[in-house]
Amino acid sequence: MSNVTILSDLVKLQSFNQTNFEIIDYISSFLKKNDIEFKLIKNSIDEKLNLIAGLNCKLSNLNNAILLCGHIDTVNASKNVWKTNPFRLTISN
Repeated sequence: MSNVTILSDLVKLQSFNQTNFEIIDYISSFLKKNDIEFKLIKNSIDEKLNLIAGLNCKLSNLNNAILLCGHIDTVNASKNVWKTNPFRLTISN
């Protein structure tokens, strides 16, 4: 699977709903297929999940780990203010 395919799949996911389960499912499926260890942690405030993945480390031993944190859900995008569909990857020069 190419990086462009993965990015295209992620852009298609409209994750501005109350939950982020669809995007978490996509990412965790990718991690499983690539034998990358991960953990899901439910947020105690709302119905969202946090995903922690370990690359070249064991998640049980994180004393010297570096954490890269990202926001995976999106804000609602109004299609009429975009020149292209905001939920379809567009490649241009």
